[in-house]
Amino acid sequence: MSQPAIHNLVIMASAGSGKTHALNSRLIALLALGVSPERIVALTFTRAAAGEIFDELIRRLARAATEPARTRAENEGLVAAGVPALSAARYGELLRALIRGMHLSRIGTLDGFFAAVVRMFPLELGIAVNYIIMDGHLAAVTRERILRRILATPQTAAGQQACRDFAEVFRLSTFGEESKTVFDQLQAFAEERHGLYLRAPDPACWGQPDVIWPDGSPWHPPALDRKELEAETAALPRDLAALGADEEQERRWNLFGNAARNFSLAAVKDVGDLMEKLLVAAPDLERGSAVVTLNRRKMKLDGAICARVLKLLRHITGCMLEVRLRTTQGQFAILRQYEQEYDRLARRSGKLAFADLAHLLTRAEAPGAAAGPNEAWLTRQNIDYRMDGQYDHWALDEFQDTSRQQWAAVRNLVDEVIQDTSGARTFFMVGDVKQAIYGWRDGDSRLMQEIQAYYGLDTAQRDTSERSCPAVLDAVNAVFGNVARHPDLPEAVRDRWGSLWHRHEPSVRVVKHVGCCMLLETPKAAAGENPHADAVAAVLWEARPWERGIDAAVLVRGNDQGEALAGRLQDAGIPTVWESDKVIASDPVVAACLALFRHAAHPGDTLAGEHVRMTPLQALVHDLGLDPICLLERVFAHGFAGTVRFLIEGLAARGVDVDRPEIRAFAGSAQTFDLSGGRDGLEFAQYIESFTARDAPPRGYVRVMTIHHSKGLGFDMVILPMLPGRSSITRPTLSEGMLCQERSDPPGIEWLLEAPGILAEHDARLKAAAAGVVERECFEHLCVLYVAMTRARHGLYILVPPLPARAEALHPYTLVRAGLCPDGVAQAGSVGTAAVKVLYRNGDEGWHGKVVRADPAPRVAPIRLRGDAAAAARHVRLLPSHVASDTEPYRVENLFRQPGVGVERGAEFGQALHALFAQLEWVDTEPLDAVVSRWRAQTAVPDALAEAVAAHFRDAMGQSEIEQALRRPSAGEAALWRERSFDVILAGEWVTGTFDRVVATRDTAGKLAAIEVLDFKSNNVRNEAELEQAVAGYRAQVGLYRRALGQAFGVSPARVRASLLFTGPRRCVPVE
Repeated sequence: MSQPAIHNLVIMASAGSGKTHALNSRLIALLALGVSPERIVALTFTRAAAGEIFDELIRRLARAATEPARTRAENEGLVAAGVPALSAARYGELLRALIRGMHLSRIGTLDGFFAAVVRMFPLELGIAVNYIIMDGHLAAVTRERILRRILATPQTAAGQQACRDFAEVFRLSTFGEESKTVFDQLQAFAEERHGLYLRAPDPACWGQPDVIWPDGSPWHPPALDRKELEAETAALPRDLAALGADEEQERRWNLFGNAARNFSLAAVKDVGDLMEKLLVAAPDLERGSAVVTLNRRKMKLDGAICARVLKLLRHITGCMLEVRLRTTQGQFAILRQYEQEYDRLARRSGKLAFADLAHLLTRAEAPGAAAGPNEAWLTRQNIDYRMDGQYDHWALDEFQDTSRQQWAAVRNLVDEVIQDTSGARTFFMVGDVKQAIYGWRDGDSRLMQEIQAYYGLDTAQRDTSERSCPAVLDAVNAVFGNVARHPDLPEAVRDRWGSLWHRHEPSVRVVKHVGCCMLLETPKAAAGENPHADAVAAVLWEARPWERGIDAAVLVRGNDQGEALAGRLQDAGIPTVWESDKVIASDPVVAACLALFRHAAHPGDTLAGEHVRMTPLQALVHDLGLDPICLLERVFAHGFAGTVRFLIEGLAARGVDVDRPEIRAFAGSAQTFDLSGGRDGLEFAQYIESFTARDAPPRGYVRVMTIHHSKGLGFDMVILPMLPGRSSITRPTLSEGMLCQERSDPPGIEWLLEAPGILAEHDARLKAAAAGVVERECFEHLCVLYVAMTRARHGLYILVPPLPARAEALHPYTLVRAGLCPDGVAQAGSVGTAAVKVLYRNGDEGWHGKVVRADPAPRVAPIRLRGDAAAAARHVRLLPSHVASDTEPYRVENLFRQPGVGVERGAEFGQALHALFAQLEWVDTEPLDAVVSRWRAQTAVPDALAEAVAAHFRDAMGQSEIEQALRRPSAGEAALWRERSFDVILAGEWVTGTFDRVVATRDTAGKLAAIEVLDFKSNNVRNEAELEQAVAGYRAQVGLYRRALGQAFGVSPARVRASLLFTGPRRCVPVE
């Protein structure tokens, strides 16, 4: 039937303005007009967001049916939308109809909708009827099987040639770079680039010079022949002599000549600085007169020298680009073969990833697909025709994060709705392009405005915040209202942001809310210090949100920063939780159970068997007679879920604490694994080791999370510690990955080239493509900052580092400073005990004492599984590092740091130093520089801290006493443990710890000759008295290590030698 005028609409809704409320108002209006719930499609991106939409819809209908005030409020919204008001009874009827039809509801996620469509038409789409969605583990296993199948040596000559061809294209894809983990490289490569191949399956897009440079490029000329190359490089030393080059200048020019004569990527890397100078001077070289500064001296090049240098330079750049072209082409060849096998072995057999769902629905429109009414096109049309008859109204939420492929999967259906003129079908879209932070997941923030313009849809703007108080909004307006005028941002970014930005205003409900915003500058970090973490702690201690029922969050960019910061706050006594996905296999109970399954699958796995014997699980195994055969029989009879439940209940009956989220996730994931039908213990262990879980944070705790995770959430108090990135947000990341040139009509990828590096700044075509990358990345940086600053309701505290002396790079924190404190002049005052400068303050600093909140929820007593846990003996978990010596009182500081560690030797310094020592095998088998380089490559620590740790390490190794302790034993066969974690029961206590370094030596007969444990200490010990005191403080800890090693090796603890290696005073002290 014809409906009143609810027209097609796009809402551009700023942060906190009520996107979910607007979408639900639309749904209520449709229901009020008599639309059946099953005729409505409402889609968003996450299950949590979909659940929030449905919950709020139910809640609003229920309140409108029972509360007169809410009935009036809902009716006001209906009348404003042109819909007649309803009675409370009618709202109740709508609620009952919605709940009765929950199973037919299409309120969900885009991926969920695609999955439902594919499930309805599996045969038409060419896949198995009972398909499954692969989780991360199954996807990884599938990738591995496909790659192994490709690499397996076939029996036929043609098959063997195909295998050789694959090996060759992989060599080309890496340009011969050697690696010990080729298979791991292949797996990572397939995971990262497969989606890119699906977006651009045409070989013309991958590293084809005629496509990239239709008119040629001066930097990709034909390579010089060997004779000409030898002549030009041989003349170079004569030119240098004529120019009066000094020794260092001559050395660097010779490296340049060698890079031209014997080209390799390593040779080019050795002369990278000179290459960059010459590329900048290329226009002058073409004119025949150029000045190049080397070793702080200017060299003037004229005439023939300029021509020779330019010819060699272009030869090198041509070789560099040829490497990138061949690498890109090689990657395409690998991905094409991988996709063929993946489609045959995974998709068609019914094993799908989420990305496959949209791919199956859009194959007829994919780049490279045959044009016209082919079979795939007709199949898609038939599916769309049948789907179009089911749905009349579409509502899409958070549309700014939609990918072009996702849009292509629903475009035909939406197109039919928009073109309908009867008034009985509608389209609604809501989002905020300023919050488009998922470009790395193929979300395209330009799509929302393109669709609005293409269909000419009416647009409404919502900029009134229902979340943030005036003090917070003032800061948001000051920072982002200035973006369109910032001179260092690309012009395209400024223009785009300016077209999107509208001043934010508080709603009537929050305009009188108390709050405060402050911009704080932390001091410059010294080695081992973290002034940002100290300032965050000081701000939190000043507000004490955990005592006032205030929900507080600390938002960070990366997981490493967040985890480290949460640890510092916990050490400072602040109730803090780091919200991230946790690997459940790190739990000791889970790890012990996995070791049991491994040992059952392979009884010869003595490591797994010994692991079990050192845990409380051994008593359960012994009492129940669970030998490997019995355990496998139980797995085959009851599945892994039943067996895991059996083991957990048995441990609970013996007093082991099993009431932890990791163990609950373990039991649930075992049930999920059973759905695959697998009964292999090793495969199950691998599955659990890849499984992560995130538990709900306790109330009253400060929540540390990434900015991406905070999207859609709101907090009373937000602290935003901003650290400088490694590069400017206006410089593209072109040292790795693909440079992608996109086209606009039709939208898609024009060409791809592997990491051109500095050449992207000097070749016109590459530079244009790089500019597009800069614009997209820079815009997303702005979006991330906007999301972070709009989470706070009352308190927003932004921490920034001091400006460098030469501020050439543009970082998000410089944008904040420019908006809030353009003159850089600090104000009087501080925050608590924080050593900070106040650059900006606005509002009531005492707001936290005026906000009324409920007390944090009381702790709930843990629910035990079967068994009388209270009556059973319990193993108390003990950490060796928290054991006090009998000669030293047990102090609170022992919970947070080692005795005698000063402020300058913080936890981060000690952890980094331990990680560096863990890289060292034997001091007499490899240079220290190699050890440090390997550690730097594998560890993400700030440069200042890394340099301090490396210097400390080298200084300590200069002492013969320490060097001798780290040498390979001269006699016998030595086994070395480094950073080896352990769990063991000692006198009824569950001891968990980590051995820094253990050396076990056996004689020629294989008999154990000696065991020595070495524990590294970075204490700032200044004299012999302090050294003796420190040794006494660690004696109990070392005693536990002796006992644990004695039990592990089956010897008396007295046979275990122990020493403490103090890196500060450079002493290695035996501990008796």
